[in-house]
Formats: sequence, C-alpha cells, structure tokens
Amino acid sequence: MYHWHKSPFIRLCIPFLIGTAVGKYHFLPDTCQFPALITLALLGVALSFSIKRYIRLIPLFGIWMMSTFLFLGMWNSNRFFSPEVAPLSSRNNPIEFKGEIKELLKSEKYQKVIANVTFVDSSKSQLKALLYLPKDSCIIVEPGQFLYGRGDFQEINQAGNPFAFDYKAYMHNRRIHFQAFIKENEYLLIDPLGFSIDNQLFKFKSQLIARYKRLIPDRNAFDLVTALVLGDQKNMDHQLTDAYRKTGSVHILSVSGLHVAIVCHIILIFSGFFLKRWKSLQAIFAFAALLIYVLLTGAGPAILRSGIMSAILLFAFLAKGKQQLVNGLAAAALLILLWQPGQLWDIGFQLSFLALIGILVFQPLFQNLTANLYWIPKSIDQMITAGFAAQLATFPLVLYYFHQFPWYFWLSGILVVPIAEGLLWVGIGTLLVDFIIPAISFIPGYLLLALAWIQNKIIIWIAELPGAVTEGIWIPDTAVLLLSLGLAWMAHAWLIKSSRQFLYCSTVFSVGFLVIFQHQFQFVHREKWVIYQSRTGIIIDHLLDKQLQTFNASVDSIGIERATMSCRQACQIRSTLNHSIAGNTLLNLQVFQSKMIVLDPQYLTENLYKLDCDYLVLFGKCKVPEDNPNNMQIGKVILCQSVPEYLRIQWQVWLSQNRIPYFDISQSGAFSLTQ
Repeated sequence: MYHWHKSPFIRLCIPFLIGTAVGKYHFLPDTCQFPALITLALLGVALSFSIKRYIRLIPLFGIWMMSTFLFLGMWNSNRFFSPEVAPLSSRNNPIEFKGEIKELLKSEKYQKVIANVTFVDSSKSQLKALLYLPKDSCIIVEPGQFLYGRGDFQEINQAGNPFAFDYKAYMHNRRIHFQAFIKENEYLLIDPLGFSIDNQLFKFKSQLIARYKRLIPDRNAFDLVTALVLGDQKNMDHQLTDAYRKTGSVHILSVSGLHVAIVCHIILIFSGFFLKRWKSLQAIFAFAALLIYVLLTGAGPAILRSGIMSAILLFAFLAKGKQQLVNGLAAAALLILLWQPGQLWDIGFQLSFLALIGILVFQPLFQNLTANLYWIPKSIDQMITAGFAAQLATFPLVLYYFHQFPWYFWLSGILVVPIAEGLLWVGIGTLLVDFIIPAISFIPGYLLLALAWIQNKIIIWIAELPGAVTEGIWIPDTAVLLLSLGLAWMAHAWLIKSSRQFLYCSTVFSVGFLVIFQHQFQFVHREKWVIYQSRTGIIIDHLLDKQLQTFNASVDSIGIERATMSCRQACQIRSTLNHSIAGNTLLNLQVFQSKMIVLDPQYLTENLYKLDCDYLVLFGKCKVPEDNPNNMQIGKVILCQSVPEYLRIQWQVWLSQNRIPYFDISQSGAFSLTQ
C-alpha cells in the first residue's frame, strides 16, 4: 500500500504542473498578480496559526497549499512565456546589435548559434535570438564569444510543411522568438576578455574530442564515443543514427538520464569500497563527480535537467528507498520547471520522467512475472524488465512524436546497454590515462575502439531484422490523453492492489485504441489539398485515399522528397505522381467542390479582372493591381511565402480594402482544403 501522505512533493507537483500548462496560454492580468499573492500569503499565515487549535482546518490548509502552487505555476509560466518585443528590420535597413553566444546548434549550411542579443538603439531591447552566420573555415565560433554586427531580425516562421516538425513552437518553448541571417562582412567575433565559463567549457570539451580523435581512427566508432561520453552528435552518420532509432536505442546517443545514471552507478560502486558505512559521504562524493561530468559534457539543457533529477534521486535513494525516489522525482520536476517552465513541452523531459516513473512503478510487476524463471541471471532480468517498464510508460508519447514503434527494444536493451556502460567506463578511463600517462593511452584506446565497433555492428544487425520497426503510426491528441490516463490508472491500481481498478483502466485503453483506429480510417480515406512552401518553391499536394499528386514550381526532386516525406508517411501514400508548374501557364486544378487556380506573375497582370474562382494562389513577384476590381469573383486568396515581403504587405492592404479574405502561409503555415 502506497502512503501518499509521505510524499508531499507529489501532491504539490500536480497543481504546479497544471498551473504551468495553463499559464502558457492564459496570462494573469498584472493588476491581479500582486493582490492574489498577498491574499494567499495572509491566508496561509492565518491557517498556520489556526491549525494548532482547530484540527478540522487541516484539509483547508491542504487546499491552500495546492492553490498556492497552482498560482505559482501560472505566474512562473507567464513570466517565462511573456511576449518579447524586438525592433523588426527590413532587408534594406538591418539592425545593429551586440550579443554573447551561448550555444552552438547543428546546421549544414550555416553556423547556427543561440545568443543573448542587445540592440543598439534607443529601446535597448534584450532577448534570446537564433542567429545564422555564414560558414567560414577560418573563423571558429565558440560559446562565450561576443558578437557585434547587423542583421535582419524577424520572427521565426511557422512550420509550413504539413505534419512536419513545428520548429517555431520548439524554439518558443525555449523562449526564442526571433531569428536573423547575418551576412559575411557584417559581423565581428571577439573572444571574452575575462574568464568565461561557457568558453572554457567549450575549449576543454574540444580538447577531449581531439584526444579521442587521435586514439580512435574509425569514424563511426569515434562518432559513437564522442556522442555517448561527451554528448557531441554533430558528426553522427545519418544511416547509423537511423539504425539506432529503429532499435529504440537512439537515447544512448544523447547524454541524458541513462548516462548520468551510469556515471552515478560507477561512482557509487567505486566509493562503496572505501565509504561503505558512510552513505552521506558516498552521496557527497557521487554528487561532486556528477557535477564534474555535467560540466564536462558542456552543461546543455538536457544534461542539466538530467543532472538535477539524478542528484535529487541520488539523495532520495540513500535516504529512504523507493517511496522517497518517487517523491524525489516530483521534487526534481518542481525545480526544473521553476528554472525553465518550457521544459514541460520538451520531448526529452517528458520521456525521461515517464521512463523513470515506469521503471519505479511497473518494473516490480514484470519482476513478479519472471520470478519463477530461475535460469535467467538476475542482471539480465533487471535489464529486460526495466526496458519493458520504460517502454510501457512512454509508448503513447513515442507513437505521438516519432510515429513508429521498435519491436526489438528488449533485445537492444540486453545487448547494447551493457556495452554502453562499458564504453562509459573505458571512455572515461581512457581520458584519465591519456592525461596521466599519454604513452600507454593507446591500450585503452584499442579497447574503446573495439567496444564501439561491436556496438555499432549489433545495432545495424538488429535494425536489419525482419519487422524491426513499425512506421507510419499517427495518433490524435485524444488518444494520447486516453492512453496516458489508462497508464496512470494502471499504476494506481497496481499500487493499491485493486482488480476493479484494473478493469476500469483496461476500459480506458480500449477506448483509446478505438479512437486511434477511427482516426486512422478517416485520416487515410479522404480527399485533401494542401498548399505549402518548401525551401525552393511552392508545393501543392492532392491526396486521394493512398495516392498523392504533387504540383510544384522550381523545386528539384530532392526538395520534393524532403518536403513531402512527412505528408507521405502520415497518409501512408503508396503511389506518387509529380507535375511541374511551368512558367506562363495557367493551371486549372479541379477540386472536389470548387476550383483552384495557380497563376504566374505575367498572367496575373493581364487577366486579373477576368478571374472567377474560389481559391487564388499567389507566388513569386505578383504585382498588386492599381485599380479596384468590380467584376472579379474570388472566394479566397492564398499568399505564399515566395511573395516578397514588400509585395505581401501591399497585397494584404489591397485585399483588405476590397474585402477579399486571404491566407498568409508565411504566418499561418500550410493551407489545407479537406472534404
């Protein structure tokens, strides 16, 4: 029987999570925040003094505590997601700025960085922005450097491709709303004059990567070691990364909770030989080693989140066991969301917490099922049951975010996790030997190379097994909520040992799977037109059952493949047919209920007043008519992202004056027309 009164952080974490989620979309008025805070504080003081005399007020005190944390979550989320204002620029008048580089991001075409930017103008606006710098082999960009220059600052565009990753929402959750493309001769990088933690960490990490590169000649093995030990995934091969994804082992490539847990395990084993009777000293020693490892891997958001969570869980484990582990997990969530409320919408945050909850709650259930299998070694039994428990807790989110399910996750867990732990052991040991006795560092280097080569071969073998992964699984939000509710209900039923509750949770699961099947049937068997913008031109998709016809303008075959891949996977397309939108050609596309006309710029100026259509798509340099139309019949105008900014503004004004509705793809994303 689980005693909830012994886990106060769980009861406080639930209203705080609700307040954080609500606070992102609903902002408290400024005039109400301070009076509400004063009222809650006075009510708390009054209840604290009254409880000693009136025991019946204890439930009221609990309600006050939950209300306080609900308000605290909303206020903290409002503070984090408060709209930022930046002086937007134009191409002819870029804005001068200065900033400090905080993080480097992976990009093939640009040097992509996140920087704290201050604008050199009267407003003195300061915010976090995404900057695109031209790639130059002679210039090395490092965190901690200062950047001075001019740039065209604009809001991050809405994701245009249907079913594609919403990069704007992802950056918004990191409190980044603006981006700028910096030209080659319009910026200057200056190294920090004094001591910079970010710059020193980056240089130290670069030195460690250089040592690994000297000791490991094989590229794939080198990429695996740097990704697993130091969290550097910039040079990982795409095919190898895809193999890890198909086997459910992609989390090994990013430094997260698994790596921090392995490091803590290594330190606890090492300290157990010398400090067996002093658990407090073990905790302090492990915490110090954990802090060093977090700084060693660059102290990014994911490793910081895992470090905070592991530190709290470490002390909770050394204190009172499993029940305090769940309580410590809730305390870690509170601290992380107080630091960055946007982490609540981060995939890594959700998966790491759910995986740990699954291991703590469901692993004992699986261990009871395998208790009579004496021929299985205990260590292998723990790996198998932990893998099943983590997959059970996270499978709704895995289906929702990644649209696939790896069936051999248990096999990769048995074979890969022990090798990954050995790689961490040998990887850290190799660095220590290379620092102390460089002459013999090639010996652990050969062992490290062998382990990395074996792990890559095992992953590729598992990924090539028949039926290794089921792809193209797209589920609605309602199904995710129902499946998550069913899992929470199952955990509650397991904790209180109630068969009736198990019956209720199975009913919720059944409804969730029925919603998935209904959505899949309606999602595939329908006709749909989608208009969106790729990197190189406009694309129009016509989806009918499981067939796709793509109409494009100035888009090469590779661009078509990349732009339509998400749409094909989502709709389970079996056959495709591409058509080109040629210049000086009127393309009349018959839709199931109306007409849709795509025009090139020359035809538009001559035949605008002869148009009679329901949807008019404008792309390229379409000039705005000088006169007001009298006989033109247009239901709606779609402005594509390829229309220049100055023309888009003129079109918006002209359409508003003539009361013609329009849809701007650059602001609202893809335009879809569904039967």
